[in-house]
Amino acid sequence: MDDDQIVWIDYEVEVEGEVLETTSAERAEELGLEARPGPMPLIVGSEGILPGLMEAIKGAKEGVETEVEIPPEKAYGERDPKLIEIYPIPKLRRMGVDMEEEGVVKMKDREGRIIRRSGSRAWIDFNHPRAGESLHYKFTVVRVAEEVADQVTGIIDIYYQMSDQFGVDIGDDQVSLTVPATAKYDSHWQFAKFSVQRELLDRLGLSKVLIIEEYEPQAEMEEGAEEAGEETPEEPSEEQTPEETAEEASEEEPEDGPAEEPEEESSDEE
Repeated sequence: MDDDQIVWIDYEVEVEGEVLETTSAERAEELGLEARPGPMPLIVGSEGILPGLMEAIKGAKEGVETEVEIPPEKAYGERDPKLIEIYPIPKLRRMGVDMEEEGVVKMKDREGRIIRRSGSRAWIDFNHPRAGESLHYKFTVVRVAEEVADQVTGIIDIYYQMSDQFGVDIGDDQVSLTVPATAKYDSHWQFAKFSVQRELLDRLGLSKVLIIEEYEPQAEMEEGAEEAGEETPEEPSEEQTPEETAEEASEEEPEDGPAEEPEEESSDEE
């Protein structure tokens, strides 16, 4: 495979014989796993894919199953003891952190797991859960985007999925995308569409990308939002004045302000 190609792969990954993830619905059902929907689309040479897996994809051939053992340094890295930090439990509770053992903790741009509690302190491991492990991948490149239409649907699938529900019209130097009802009310699409636009313009050398979102009366908007799993904002009451709205908002503000986040450095404070 060449850099910048859009491809789709079917894969299964395991650690020491335990299957972690698969794109096969039948295999997932057999193992009691949640299957990733269909082959995974990706751009060869792009970031976001494990280095060891990307190396194997570049050397693979379409339609031929490939197996590769990926060592920790080309997967999620070795475990680093310095990434296990100690925080006061009262401070974590003020943040609303679930103090269950093995609970996930999110703070700023980091995510960790509570691995131990003692007294008023908690040990949080910021290593990736699979750090220090070798991953065994079996994968097959099942499709390579050759035509412009394939590249358009591939880009939609990479950044959002559901490409089969989008209307696609390809002109000489522009592409028009008609957005399905469920995506219009999905906050994920509101972020993804900028990446889709940028990738289409850069990759295909287009002069314009048109994204068409058609909106219907309120009843149909609510139906589309429900299908997308989003909530539509309630319209303000005609009897409610702006001053009353502001008063209600101020009453809902917490007295102590936003929850304090843990310090980045470890602490033994009680």
